[in-house]
Amino acid sequence: MIQKLILGTAQLGLDYGINNQKGKPSLEKSFEILDNAFDSGIETLDTALGYGDSHTVIGKYHRRNPQKRFKVITKFGSYTGHTEFLEDINKSCLEIGVKQLLGTLFHDIEGFRAYSKSILTSEIAQLEKKCGAVGVSVYTNEEIEELLTFEVIPKIVQIPFNVLDNATQKGDLIKRLKEKGIIIHSRSAFLQGLFFMEENKIPSKLKSLSSVIKNLKEAATSEGVSWESYLFNYPLSKRYIDGCIFGVENESQVLANVQLLDTKSINYQFCETILVDSDLLNPSKWKIQK
Repeated sequence: MIQKLILGTAQLGLDYGINNQKGKPSLEKSFEILDNAFDSGIETLDTALGYGDSHTVIGKYHRRNPQKRFKVITKFGSYTGHTEFLEDINKSCLEIGVKQLLGTLFHDIEGFRAYSKSILTSEIAQLEKKCGAVGVSVYTNEEIEELLTFEVIPKIVQIPFNVLDNATQKGDLIKRLKEKGIIIHSRSAFLQGLFFMEENKIPSKLKSLSSVIKNLKEAATSEGVSWESYLFNYPLSKRYIDGCIFGVENESQVLANVQLLDTKSINYQFCETILVDSDLLNPSKWKIQK
């Protein structure tokens, strides 16, 4: 199960997350986070050019700890040509301290759309020697639908997936992605920390989720597992999810999350009866000041 875990590094370069109370960790604290992840058996990091100085932090860690090398997936914006794209890939590899990326994702469907229209089939293999599998991070079901119509298919698709943005919410889209041979990585198991906010602190525009979250917590209790374990193991329990990205604010949370790995089968039937307004599940639409 731990082979599925991918450590998200937005928190290493930014003050990130709706429930983040401490902000960006220091460089030494970031190194402790990475140490605990590597020593726990986590092999892969998820980062992005837009995550503040996370590339630099990872690179400094690799140079200080040459015996501890992560596989790295990073994300970029949109490009009008491959020269600029390759320049940023080469620069990022140097910053991160790796010879080749495990994967290169576009931050959004607009970026991948431009790439898919400009790339020649004959160029793909050469490009992937440096950037690994090329893919995209998506936010909505509609974006997944569009991806499935592209002539150039992404090798990796990163999707939000949790007990609310669940298998029922996705319908048959995941099945259709897998039929194309696409690797699926999930993110937002904790919905940027929303699931851990005290009810009276949940922003007013998200208040309608309060009762649903309360019912889900009761479902976790009836399963005999903690709320954290119920949330964390949902995407991990799905065979079609190939990797699960999770973020932490400090080194102790790495170990705490690893300890949540399911040692018993959790019944998620209740959560998959829930359907909510998809806009409530998309942090880009929240527009909330912390």
